Amino acid sequence: MKNKPLALQIWLVFTSISFGLVIVLALLLLLTLRSFFTDEIFHTIEDVQRSVWSNEIVRQESPFELIQTQQNQRMVNHIIFLQDGSILTPNQIPQPFLQKIYSQAVEQQGIEQRYTIDIEDNRLLYVVRRGQLGFQPAYLVSYMYDTYRNDLVLTLFKQISYVLLLVLLLSWLPAILLARYLSKPIVQMEKHVKSIANRDWQTKLIVEREDEIGHLAQSIEKMREQLIKQDETQQSMLQHISHELKTPVMVIQSYTQSIQDGIYPNGSLNDTLGVIQQESSRLEKLVHNLLYLTKLDYLSTQPQIKVELDLSQLLEDTIDRLKWQKPELSWDIQLEPCVTWGVAEQWKVAFENLLDNQMRYAATRIFVEVEHVQGGLAIRIGNDGSPIEEATIKDLFQLYEKGQGGKYGLGLAIVQKILTLHDANISVRNLSSGVSFDIFIPNHEKSF
Repeated sequence: MKNKPLALQIWLVFTSISFGLVIVLALLLLLTLRSFFTDEIFHTIEDVQRSVWSNEIVRQESPFELIQTQQNQRMVNHIIFLQDGSILTPNQIPQPFLQKIYSQAVEQQGIEQRYTIDIEDNRLLYVVRRGQLGFQPAYLVSYMYDTYRNDLVLTLFKQISYVLLLVLLLSWLPAILLARYLSKPIVQMEKHVKSIANRDWQTKLIVEREDEIGHLAQSIEKMREQLIKQDETQQSMLQHISHELKTPVMVIQSYTQSIQDGIYPNGSLNDTLGVIQQESSRLEKLVHNLLYLTKLDYLSTQPQIKVELDLSQLLEDTIDRLKWQKPELSWDIQLEPCVTWGVAEQWKVAFENLLDNQMRYAATRIFVEVEHVQGGLAIRIGNDGSPIEEATIKDLFQLYEKGQGGKYGLGLAIVQKILTLHDANISVRNLSSGVSFDIFIPNHEKSF
């Protein structure tokens, strides 16, 4: 059924449940009616029996009067047994069953008791009452066949069944309307998602509902808006990357050609080669970052092998390798030993990118702090440079967002992805003099 249209599925489920409930109600009704009318028949038998045998002692000639009067008592028949087993009234019950009824009457403890017995294809409902006929013990057996009960039950059951069937049929119409009402926005969203898959992102999805379907539609609309934004920034990013790649390539080509022609644009061969080396490093870094982002996207879908490592030691080693690039900067380092689990190569890249960012924007000082805090580990890396605009902070780690000065650095996007792979998070805040990048690793001893 799951391959059928949703509206049909909803209607079939509703119809199946309704039909099942009708069947269950019909069966319960049938059992209830049979029980009710059985009890009513016994009450009728008892009432008639009491009316014709109201005294404990009945005259010897009374049985014959009883036979005459019972004809008007709703088909209640009677049998009178004496103590010795003889029968005073005519009847049509087969002898073996009469013997059984007599045995039950003799063994009966109370004055009056109900019984049932199956005679061929009919069920006999009867009440045995003890009393005196003349001055000797006797038993009055008043009975009716269940044909009367069956007729009543069948008649009433048919009438109620017709009503239930009519209700069932009438319920199918609102079920169809409900199915269409529920499936229509889903069909609309399906078409919209197909359009998005075909890169048609300009058409808005409007579903005016506040239920789960409405929330789903809102999520799809947010996804559409994010895709538009990402596409725009990606196109801009690609244009910038093309320019960034083109510039060093052009410089390298032009400087190389100049050297071949015996011309040194920077005055000397060494200075000219230095420019070529600088542009080559710039080109290498850009290509490396693009490739590393692709690698991280792949790793996010694969299980990673994480080992025990000391982040403080790893951070200290990274600082020692990088700080010589700007010896004029002072470093304020406060590290606590911290052993955790992770991928050392990824943490190394994250720290390199963060420290490179600090050295680029620091005025005179860079600070690095690692300490244990409640619930995890805190790492703070910052500088005393200019504050970051609040509008820029919000999207600073997005893949295709510009950084300070309108530059498209990929380093912070790489940091964000690495921290996500390690269940950590990062935030940025402006200080009274400078900027701080704060990393928090929850439950660092066991989080990995």
